[in-house]
Amino acid sequence: MTEGKLPSFDAESLMSLARQKSAESRTQLTQIIIDLFDHQSAVLSERQRTLMFSILQSIINEIEVSVRQAVAGRLALMDDVPRDIISKLANDEIRVAFPVLSKSGIYVTRI
Repeated sequence: MTEGKLPSFDAESLMSLARQKSAESRTQLTQIIIDLFDHQSAVLSERQRTLMFSILQSIINEIEVSVRQAVAGRLALMDDVPRDIISKLANDEIRVAFPVLSKSGIYVTRI
């Protein structure tokens, strides 16, 4: 994820990334979403948050383990993450699951 600097993007570039099926485009899209949560969480509408969670839900299995690990670390600190995303991350390999299992306040059940 980017450090201290908001990502540069517009709606068209996000739509373009969403249409692409490559691992690289999925990783970029995930990083932008997490950066938005990190830097603009207070101004995101409920609709925007729901949309971003929906996108993460649909691509979480298509991104690299290291990116899923970073996503898990960030989402574990949030209290409004949908249970199905937390559950999916909690049931991933241990380096992805650990932040969720150790830090998330959301109750997780094994699938």
